[in-house]
Order: sequence, then C-alpha cells, then structure tokens
Amino acid sequence: MIINSLATDFTALAIDLCDSIKIEPIINYNQPNNMKIITNNHFKEILSFFELTNKEQDELKDNYDTIEESSFFRYRGHVYDLNEFMRVNDSLNGQGQEHELYDWDGYHNDSFFSSVLVKYSSCNDAVKVGLALS
Repeated sequence: MIINSLATDFTALAIDLCDSIKIEPIINYNQPNNMKIITNNHFKEILSFFELTNKEQDELKDNYDTIEESSFFRYRGHVYDLNEFMRVNDSLNGQGQEHELYDWDGYHNDSFFSSVLVKYSSCNDAVKVGLALS
C-alpha cells in the first residue's frame, strides 16, 4: 500500500516536472501494470569519450579502465554510458511480446520506480530517449 502511494506520488511529480519545463509526453502508455513511458521522440547524438567536456571526462574516467571505447549521450543533465544499458529482449523473457518495453532497445534503472529507455536510430548514430515510470 505504501509503495503504491509512493509510486503514484513519484509519477505525479515526474509529470509535473515535464509540464513545468514544457515537455509534452507524446507517448504515454498506461498498461495494467501502470507503467508510463514519456518521450519527446527526439534523437540524442551518440558521443565518444573525446567529445565529452573535460569536466565530464574527469567525472567518468575514475569509474572505468577502458572508458575511451564507450559510447555516451546526454539526457536531462546527465551523461549516460550506453554500455550500462540492459537489452530489453534479454530481460523480458516470458512476459509476452505485448509488453510496452519491447518498443525499446535498452533500459537503465535510475531508481526502483524509474528507468531511462533508449531506441537506436536506423543508422545507429543516435538514440531516442524515454523515461519509464511505474
């Protein structure tokens, strides 16, 4: 009961945040599991380590041995490493093809209630980014 209340409060807060910064949720699925996916359908350019700012490089390089080979994108003030995303089709075994995450290529859990989703462009040089809330 408390978790459902927290999830509802978090979802309302995220939607209020989107409204306050003038982002319209273009895709907003409401499935029986109450997952909501919010995206503006814009693609973010995939960046190499050397295309990041010096500050971003310094923050990231302590966490990796071979960071130079990773691919990144910026979303909501954070830099995400695409190597840290889980493939969707590997993680949803047994949940059926109708699951709303099958429209996406990968996800990265931000919290117990939210994940960042990515969908690669047809030429794999950019990713469409979404936010999944439960």
